[in-house]
Amino acid sequence: MWKPTIKGLLAHKLRLALTALAIVLGVMFVSGTFVLTDTLHNTFTALFNNVYQNVDLVVRQQAAFTGSAGTAVRSPIPESLATVVRSVPGVEYADGSVAGYAQFVAPNGKAVTTGGAPTIGISFEPHPQLSSLHIRQGSPPTTANEVAIDAGTALKYHFAVGNRVRILLAGPPRTFTITGIAQFGTANNLAGATIAAFDLPTAQRLVNRVGLYDEIDVLAKPGVNKAQLQQAIAAALPPRVEVV
Repeated sequence: MWKPTIKGLLAHKLRLALTALAIVLGVMFVSGTFVLTDTLHNTFTALFNNVYQNVDLVVRQQAAFTGSAGTAVRSPIPESLATVVRSVPGVEYADGSVAGYAQFVAPNGKAVTTGGAPTIGISFEPHPQLSSLHIRQGSPPTTANEVAIDAGTALKYHFAVGNRVRILLAGPPRTFTITGIAQFGTANNLAGATIAAFDLPTAQRLVNRVGLYDEIDVLAKPGVNKAQLQQAIAAALPPRVEVV
């Protein structure tokens, strides 16, 4: 049995070599995929743990369903809920945030590309303990014509504080003045994504969230039991709104 097998293999050396090469390449690609997936997972986990380590609780709409990418799809919540949350005993600070589409246009007139990563427009959180963005140069945006840009995009496309930048939005494109260059936690950007940060009222208008928040971040007073505070906030919320 062995002799015919070996004889057949030797008679088709090229086919044997190509088969072996295909197996080796297949194993390499599968291994590389697992390594890349684990690396990205660990990068995002460490980054978000660092960024949101000071956020005690988050108020948000319960997930309506799961999207095609496996992420939860949630509706926005009324802006007025922030007042309800602030009135709960034990809450030190609470404010809302929104996010949506915003894509920078490079100085050469072409839209900034990210290789598949999202192009995000967010509201800038002024509370330094809760903010996911930290201004490295300049100052936060405070008016309707100002924006902060992530450090990765600023470095790659040579944007500086005081420059004017055109941004593509869900509505008509607009031009803003760069007031600050920001880091996402300790990173220059969100793993390749571009970040345009506006003051909260401006961001709400730009991402079609006027009178609405995507979520409300909550900071508890020192010494407050967070589990009990979570229960107290939950009791004050309307149906299908959760605090986690």
